Amino acid sequence: MKRKLLFTASLVFMAIVACKRDDYWNQTMVVQRGSISGTLSNTDDNTALKGVKILFERQTKSNGEQTFVDTVSTDEKGLFNYDVPYPNKIKVSIRDTGRYQLNETYVEIQEKKMYPIDLKSFPRFGVSQINVQVLSEDKQPYEGVRVGLYERESSTESYSVVDTLLSDVQGRVSFTGRAFPVRYKVKIAEPDIAYKSDSMEGAMLTKIPVELSLITRSLFGKGNLKLISKQIFSNQVVKNERFQYRYKSVLDSKFSAWEEGVFGADGQFTLINKVYPGDIEIKYSANSSVRFEVQNSSMTLSVPNTTTPFPVFIKDLEPRYKEPVLTNLKVSTLVLNNGLSVKGPFAVTMDNNHNLYIADGYKNQLFMVDMQGNASVIAGNGTAGSVDGAGSTATFNGMWGVAVDSSGNIYTTDAANTSGAHRIRKIVKSSNGDYTVSTMAGTGISGDADGIGTAATFNRPSGIIFDKVRKCLYISEWGAGRVRKIDLSTAANTVSTLAAPSSATNLFTMTLSPDAEDMYVSSNNNNNIFKYNFTSGTIASYINSNVNNRGLFATAGGKLLATAGNQNLIFYYDLKTNMMTELSTRVSSADESGKVSKMYQLKKRPQGSSSHLVFIMISGQATGMSPIIQTKIVTKL
Repeated sequence: MKRKLLFTASLVFMAIVACKRDDYWNQTMVVQRGSISGTLSNTDDNTALKGVKILFERQTKSNGEQTFVDTVSTDEKGLFNYDVPYPNKIKVSIRDTGRYQLNETYVEIQEKKMYPIDLKSFPRFGVSQINVQVLSEDKQPYEGVRVGLYERESSTESYSVVDTLLSDVQGRVSFTGRAFPVRYKVKIAEPDIAYKSDSMEGAMLTKIPVELSLITRSLFGKGNLKLISKQIFSNQVVKNERFQYRYKSVLDSKFSAWEEGVFGADGQFTLINKVYPGDIEIKYSANSSVRFEVQNSSMTLSVPNTTTPFPVFIKDLEPRYKEPVLTNLKVSTLVLNNGLSVKGPFAVTMDNNHNLYIADGYKNQLFMVDMQGNASVIAGNGTAGSVDGAGSTATFNGMWGVAVDSSGNIYTTDAANTSGAHRIRKIVKSSNGDYTVSTMAGTGISGDADGIGTAATFNRPSGIIFDKVRKCLYISEWGAGRVRKIDLSTAANTVSTLAAPSSATNLFTMTLSPDAEDMYVSSNNNNNIFKYNFTSGTIASYINSNVNNRGLFATAGGKLLATAGNQNLIFYYDLKTNMMTELSTRVSSADESGKVSKMYQLKKRPQGSSSHLVFIMISGQATGMSPIIQTKIVTKL
């Protein structure tokens, strides 16, 4: 019995060793290897023999028996190379013995070094040539097109690359010195996006030259390509601005090095004598007059851009017009088209395409207004509830907040003081334009539990904003006076408590400072605006305004605009001096019952490089229909 077990164990061990040694031949496995570097040349005239298969075998038994390892083909210089784990004894021989004289040699690989060998052979039956003419679709010679030749001895083998030649002025290439008999394939060896492909296969059996033709046409052009720089919001031409760019045509395998360009006095820049179609990438240059980002930083240029400049939309990261002029304000009402109207607009935000989203907390619907002013309802059927699903049939429960992330996903809060609310909802647009609603966090029961997504609980989540720097959402709680965080960097949607201001109640909304280092939080009932610092992780009262704080918006010019809920006015703080100034008493409205409405939230909408809009949300009584007032604050240089 012991002998049987010993014998079986020995067999298993030998099998494992053999398998492990076979693994060493995997060319991607990290083991110590020597390198066989060889040349194959003609015995008669010492010329390189191209596209000939070389066979590698290794000795596996003491009687000299060989095991197949691999084959490689000689390149256009008759060279070949193969890495071999050591120690090993390798037999190297000519594989294509149907047309070349057999020659072989042995190499003992003992260490990590180069093992040079030189093989000689000659065509057994003679040589011929394969002549190819490249023609256009109207049968005219096509100059400057690469043609590839591939060969194999039998139909069961793979083709070996022999050579690639460029067609001459007559469209001709000649592959000379080809040993026969052989099966061949010739083809247009250009990228398919650059030339129409064509190929031919056959067999060369005698010394008679083979005459072939290939038909193609170019799918590219060459000329001067034009760009024009425009401001992303105003569509105004940006003049005399420096930038960096790199270009890759359909004939290139990689982008060129970065170069510097200048949009001239007419806002245009021309790439001289470029092959197209091609891709261009553009970015901010250290020599630019302002720091900026390019909305369409990667563009494809083609034949229309030889006459019509391709627009490059840029946005200043440091606005040229920083300080708002807080006088002579113009007030107007945003009236929705398509027969739509809002009843309780609590929040507003925008996506990267500058579509405006309005959260109606009374109608429990999410409205969208595009840059052309077209309005639509994208989510909510108008009744209170917590039904997920298609946007048109989903229901919401006190939609007080709305935010959009960098990918265009929309998030809203359910702030109603009722079971089934207390949730964070996510709205995603599909490729066919339909919207789908899901619950991403919250159980529907009021609480303070942190945790994974729908296991966490909230207490009347009110405001919501997106932090693109930290890839997360912040949510203020009306019912608990806390600021919560949802991590969007993973699919888990982990909820945590970021801050809980002392003695704070009825937190309404938040805004980030332009540098994203601080966050301001409004508290309605104790008249406070709190400031959270991300570096220290602390929150404290920034200022007590003695008014019911609701909407907040921090401008690039160091101003914190805020609304007073029941006083129907806008005021601002200078973040450098902390001085409070009343901005306007005009921004108010009466609903249909004649009662003065409450002012809720501020948001800017870019409108050119010299102005922006601030939207003030006016919430009406439950029986009324309220407008959205938009205040235009003209800025100066």
